[in-house]
Amino acid sequence: MVLIQANGLTKTYTGKAEAATVDVLKGVNVSFEAGTTNAIIGSSGSGKSTLLHILGGLDKPTQGQVLFKGTNIAEYTDTEITRFRNREIGFVFQFHHLLPEFTALENVMMPALAQNRAIQEIKPRAKEILAKFGLEDRFEHRPGMLSGGEQQRVAMARALINKPSLLLADEPTGNLDEQNTAQLMDLILGLNTDSELTIIMVTHDKALAQRCDATYEIKNGVI
Repeated sequence: MVLIQANGLTKTYTGKAEAATVDVLKGVNVSFEAGTTNAIIGSSGSGKSTLLHILGGLDKPTQGQVLFKGTNIAEYTDTEITRFRNREIGFVFQFHHLLPEFTALENVMMPALAQNRAIQEIKPRAKEILAKFGLEDRFEHRPGMLSGGEQQRVAMARALINKPSLLLADEPTGNLDEQNTAQLMDLILGLNTDSELTIIMVTHDKALAQRCDATYEIKNGVI
């Protein structure tokens, strides 16, 4: 079953001068099966991250459709797209974007708190995910007290707190050393094995891409 697909996606960024107009995506057609792991590769500036952000509703295409379970999310209102991202999508970025004033446990709970769910309900799940990622002794640590690899695992746990259908990862290992890269990739692929979570990952690392079920390359604005 196709979980999400792009039909004829274009994305144009326009500056004040005509020469500043840049066509990043030029008619992307691609679909991703539910329960698969997928890598998107391409040179710097090829549009990898742009495509990922459009698939996740963080940005809108200039033209084209993004169908999630058959529904065109490009037609959602701002309120609907916010609800969609919170309930269906987990995001992990190259930079963890953890809130420095909150503990690891509090950071993980944030997306669930945004749904007005009770702390008593979500705290056990947050602790469970952190423990699964080897962070059971880091619940009360703030981001500044964690290593880079630990911070990224907290970000991963945060992305999973609402049990999303789709995990979108944008260069999630870009700031990690070789050992932490391997550990995080094992965690990502383990999520797919354990829960059949659909994963789409942008990466420059072809060795990581080869571990996924499918690899797509963006070149000259198309796949």
